Amino acid sequence: MTRELIHYPAVRAIEDVAFRIGWTPVRVFRLLLPVWQVEVSATITDGRPYELIDRFLELGIHKAGLGTVDELADFLCLDRSLVDRALRVLGAIGHLDEQNGRLVLTGIGLRSVREGTCYVLTREDRRRLYFDAFSSRPLTRAYYESRTVTMLTTAEWREHAATRWPYHVLDTDTGLDSGALAALAALPDRERFNLPERIDEPRQLGSSLKVRLPVYLVRAVDPDGAVRSVVYTQATDPARDGNDPELTELCEHTPEIAAALRAETVGPGLLQHVRDWLDKRGVGPLTVDDRGDGLIRATVRPSAFGEKGLGITTLGSYVPVRDGLLNVWCDDLPTRRRALLRRLDSIVQANTRFTRRGADETITRIAAQLALGPLDTDAARRLAAEAQMSALARRLDRLE
Repeated sequence: MTRELIHYPAVRAIEDVAFRIGWTPVRVFRLLLPVWQVEVSATITDGRPYELIDRFLELGIHKAGLGTVDELADFLCLDRSLVDRALRVLGAIGHLDEQNGRLVLTGIGLRSVREGTCYVLTREDRRRLYFDAFSSRPLTRAYYESRTVTMLTTAEWREHAATRWPYHVLDTDTGLDSGALAALAALPDRERFNLPERIDEPRQLGSSLKVRLPVYLVRAVDPDGAVRSVVYTQATDPARDGNDPELTELCEHTPEIAAALRAETVGPGLLQHVRDWLDKRGVGPLTVDDRGDGLIRATVRPSAFGEKGLGITTLGSYVPVRDGLLNVWCDDLPTRRRALLRRLDSIVQANTRFTRRGADETITRIAAQLALGPLDTDAARRLAAEAQMSALARRLDRLE
């Protein structure tokens, strides 16, 4: 059996492209994207309110250019011994340095004055950071959730590759950009990439390790006829988050990735393979339309859906078949309504926190997929009652 690394099936990614984005899916690729794993060490700063005199002393150094105990004491009209003790404390916490016999603010001292918070270096921090291997851009915080995201080492993916495994391994000779860590530290939204503001001066420990991130990449045709790529990962859920915008942009604009995908051509005999696939399920299609780009659409009779045929939930959806996609269709309106109710029933049963708003959004999406026109929760409840699906009708009626 093929081991899936992503916690949802590829069809959910395909349907998101088709029915949320509005493009025509033609193929889906399971890829292992190369990622640089970097271990870093940094200092952690904690902020605290300034002691009154300390803030004025540092402002005097920063704003007025005062650089000695006597200058600060005279300017602030304070006792010299008091100023001297306060400056020693500020030096001990790393806020002051001496240049040519005059006091100057250090980096953390300058930051403290500017932000009005007394920052203190408290301890060392060690953490792991991820950068995509093609452009050395950092991955977002979602990719550090080890319970859902799998970063495969070379030994791990090679072990799987020895078996029947559908993942295509991408690679690049490009090393990690030497300025990647500094560029990350300079980002205004760096916390989004797992480097909080209070972590200063990150330094790389040892060499970078190349690991692999499993993704679905859906190839689709947009309304202008252009071939596009949309990426989904373990860190995203198509129903909740849609696709990953950063990795989608990476895969759309990286020549190495585009060349690798172009090399993965649709093999000969896909149409016959689809016909055989349908025949094994006792389904004789009325028509089969082969677009030639990996997408085949089969229009079937209502009798095609049953225990020995196709599952009713495949109607209107996309089925990955070998290196292409099969879109199953039926012109019969009652059959498409039955497909809507079956899919809705499984969703409602699985989601105990389903709300009326969520039901309206789900019904609208599935109705569009099945060309049923505009429908809402009330309309679906009436259809369920007419179909004698009383349990579903009651669940929909109780939604708030």
